[in-house]
Amino acid sequence: MNLFGPWHILVVLVVALLVFGPDKLPQMARQLGKGMRELRDIQATLRGEIHGLLDHDGDEPEAPPAYPGRPVPPVRRLPGVPMPSRYRTPNGGRVSSPPTTRVVVQVEIPSAPPAPPVAKRRPPSRFRPPPPAAPSGNGAS
Repeated sequence: MNLFGPWHILVVLVVALLVFGPDKLPQMARQLGKGMRELRDIQATLRGEIHGLLDHDGDEPEAPPAYPGRPVPPVRRLPGVPMPSRYRTPNGGRVSSPPTTRVVVQVEIPSAPPAPPVAKRRPPSRFRPPPPAAPSGNGAS
């Protein structure tokens, strides 16, 4: 939501016209415009300086330094063991592309037993008498 609506702005302009008069109002508007322009220029200058200070793109090295420890040995293929592959045939062979046929497996999920019925209770009413009390069972009246 806007802080000021059109009626608020109109009231402020009328009050400014009454307080400062028609002669000084254009001069004050010019001064306000100059002040806003200077504020924007200062803000842009500060933003550029801060961006220049925080800009570290050229300062970082291209690659991380090499680990000075023992080199990692290359992966060796064991004879008779196939390389891992994402696509394999049932007998263990590799294929270069994914299979084109899809296998659809339908699984029947057993259904849960139905929930027992819930006795509905009517809400109390000012116009309906309450239900009779159940007999206590101790024989006393």
